Amino acid sequence: MIESVQARQRGAYNFSDHYDNLCALQDSVPLPSVKAHLAQGVIDLNGDRIRLTDWQPIINSIKINKSLQFIAVRSYYQIPPEEDAKRAAILKRKMPSIRSKEITHRLMKALK
Repeated sequence: MIESVQARQRGAYNFSDHYDNLCALQDSVPLPSVKAHLAQGVIDLNGDRIRLTDWQPIINSIKINKSLQFIAVRSYYQIPPEEDAKRAAILKRKMPSIRSKEITHRLMKALK
């Protein structure tokens, strides 16, 4: 069997190894917050603290995984009130990547 197919099949039951492999392919470092509760079969993330480039290996690992019991992605970002337009524009530019339509859509498709 092709090596990449075997890696994907193993990744369905071992999230940590598959996530590490995808991060290595992307030349990024696996996030400790993603791996913090994997021993309990849980992923509990604060989506506001994850950069756009770090979402790809997370989403791809979740997509094929069958062993996780609970996945939580939280966001505490609040849209600023429109009263102070100048300040609101600055804060809106700093919106977390989890709030983007693309990342939210890809995450929902992976969880489906």
